[in-house]
Order: sequence, then C-alpha cells, then structure tokens
Amino acid sequence: MPSSLDSSREQVLTRGKEEDFSFLKRTVPEETYILVAELSNHTPAYLWGDSVQTLFHALDVGYSMLATMHADAPEEVLDILRDYPVFILDSQLHHVGVVVNLVLMYGEHELNRRVSGITLIEPGPSLVALMDWNADDNSIAFLTSREVMDALAKHVDLLYEELPVELKRRYDALQKRHSMSDLTPAAAVQMAEAYADGRA
Repeated sequence: MPSSLDSSREQVLTRGKEEDFSFLKRTVPEETYILVAELSNHTPAYLWGDSVQTLFHALDVGYSMLATMHADAPEEVLDILRDYPVFILDSQLHHVGVVVNLVLMYGEHELNRRVSGITLIEPGPSLVALMDWNADDNSIAFLTSREVMDALAKHVDLLYEELPVELKRRYDALQKRHSMSDLTPAAAVQMAEAYADGRA
C-alpha cells in the first residue's frame, strides 16, 4: 500500500467478479494503483477468492493497492486473508502495508466514523501500532517509541532523523487546510499532489 496517493499514477478500479486483470498487461507496476472497493464475497462487485490471489501476485511485482475490508482489528484482516478461499501467504501479507480501523459512532442525529487504530504491516508479518483510540473518553494516542518511529520512517522511505521534520511539515499543512472551510474533494487532491512533490 502506498504511503500517499500520487495523482500522477494510473489508478485502476477493479470490477469484482468481472475482473480479468487484463490491465496488468498494459500498465507499469511502479506507476499504478489498484483500487478495490472491498475485499469480500458480500456482492459480485467486490473482489474475493482466486482474484485476491491474483491481486497479491500483482503486488509482488510492484503494484500498489488501496482497498477496504470488514474487520475489527488488523490481526483479523490478516486472518481473513490467510483463510479459505483466499489463502494469501504470510510472505505476501506485508503488501497490506497499513490497516486503518474505523468505528461507527452514533451521534444525536447522525452516524459518524472515527479512526480507532492505525497499524503498519511489515514483513513477517509483523504489526506495528501507530495509534490507539480510547472509546471511554474518545481520545487518541499516537505511539512514538523508537521502534514505532523507525518502522514509520522505513515505511515512508526516510531516515529516522528526517521523520520529525517531515511529520511537522505535514501536520502544519493539515492544520492550515483544517482551518479553511473549502476542503472539497478537488482541494484534497491538490493537497495530496503538494505532498507528493514536497510543496506542502
């Protein structure tokens, strides 16, 4: 999974049971994101079974993936992918990259989604939690041990010493955007492009 979505890359949306992966013949792995509405057998529009194996073989050769799944924890994501009928190998599970868990919260008049955890998936697979959510007081804690920061730096291709400066730069850019009321989808894409080329 990519550390950020680069809008200059080709994006291919998979077609569930209809997906034949013919795009693999015409795309360059390092320049292509494979987008998956969902990894499950819930509807024919989602990718499952042998198709998920094909997807992970594409990840083996350098493609990047952005996908959703239903799972309560990162360990469950890996267990689902290891199980019948998908059978993804442990040696391939690091391609998941990052698991962002969401919870559904009930407001007075609406439903809200809240990030409840962010976990890096490293080769092994090894799981490194970056953030925890406390449901009792709705607070979050970012985990900043040396082990966590080393893993995060490696994931985004930086040296450990470079990471604090990069995190501060991104934090400042997000704070600036948050203070504006115009964060439309187009503005979000512009911000992602700025991150990609270092302008943010």
